[in-house]
Amino acid sequence: MANQKHHAAPTNDGWTTLFEEYVRHDDIDKALDILTNLASSSPAAPASYKFRALEIIDNHLPDPNQARVWLHHLLDSHSPSVRDLGALLAENLVPLIYPHSPQEVVEILTRIADDQNWEVRESAGHVFSQLLKSVPADAFPLLEQWVSHPSENLRRAAVITIKKVAKERRPEWGVQLLDLIEPLLSDHSIYVRKNLGAFAIGDGLLRYYPELTLERLRIWATWVDEQVRWSVAMVFSAAEGAKHMDEAINILDRLARDERRYVWRAVASAMRSLGRRSPERIMPVLKRWLEDPTRSSPAQVALKYLT
Repeated sequence: MANQKHHAAPTNDGWTTLFEEYVRHDDIDKALDILTNLASSSPAAPASYKFRALEIIDNHLPDPNQARVWLHHLLDSHSPSVRDLGALLAENLVPLIYPHSPQEVVEILTRIADDQNWEVRESAGHVFSQLLKSVPADAFPLLEQWVSHPSENLRRAAVITIKKVAKERRPEWGVQLLDLIEPLLSDHSIYVRKNLGAFAIGDGLLRYYPELTLERLRIWATWVDEQVRWSVAMVFSAAEGAKHMDEAINILDRLARDERRYVWRAVASAMRSLGRRSPERIMPVLKRWLEDPTRSSPAQVALKYLT
C-alpha cells in the first residue's frame, strides 16, 4: 500500500457514503484511510463501523478474487481494528479461496491466529471452523498441526476451533475432536488452559458429544500428569457439568485424593460450582470428604464458599 496523507474520517454515519464510494471504485487506500481514522478517533466503539464496513464490502465486492485483495490489505494494516475487519471478512472468503490457493488460506489463518492483538486473534476460531466445515479432509490435518504448534496463540486457536466445530454435532467428528484436544490437556500455557477444560470441553464437547466425552474424562482422570488432571476437574466447573452429576462426582472423587495442591484446588473449584447448582447433591459428598484425610483439603475449600 502506498504511503499517503490520511484524511480525517467523518465523525457520524456520513463516513459510510464516502467509504461506499471508494469501495465501489476499488480505491483501497482511501477506504482504509477512513477505517484507520475511525479506529483512532473512536476506539471505544469500533464494532458499529466494522460491521457496517463489512456489509458495504460484501455488497460491492461480490467477486472473491477482488475481495481477497482487500482482505490482504486489511490484514496488513497497522490498526488492530482494521485487521479485525479483515479477519471478519476472511470468515466468508477462506472457503472460496481454498480450492484455488490452499497455502494462501493457511497463511491467512496463521496471520489471524498469531496476531499481536487479542481482538484479531478472537476471530481465528470462527475462520478456521468455516474452513473445517467446508473441507474437513484438508482442515483436520492442519488443525492437528496447530495442536502441537510452538505458538501458544495457534494452540489456543485450535482449542477454540474444536469448541466451535463441536456445535455441528456431526457423529463422525466426535472421536476425532476428542483425539485432537487430548494432547492439549497437558498444555501449561495459561492462555491455552483457561480456554480448555470448562470452555472447550465442558461447554463444548460435553454438551454436544456427552457419552463420548464422559468416556474420555474417565480415562483422562486416571492419568498421572497434574495438568491433565487439573483440566479434567475444571470441565465440571462448567454449567454443563451439572447435567452429569453422578459422573462428575465419581470422577472428582478420584481426583480429590490427589495430594498435589494444583489438582485438588481444581477439584474444589468444580465442587463449588456444582454445589451452587445442586447443593442437595454436593453438600453430603463434601461432608463425607471432610471425614477422609485424603480428601479433606478440597472439601474444606469448597465448603468455605458454599456455607
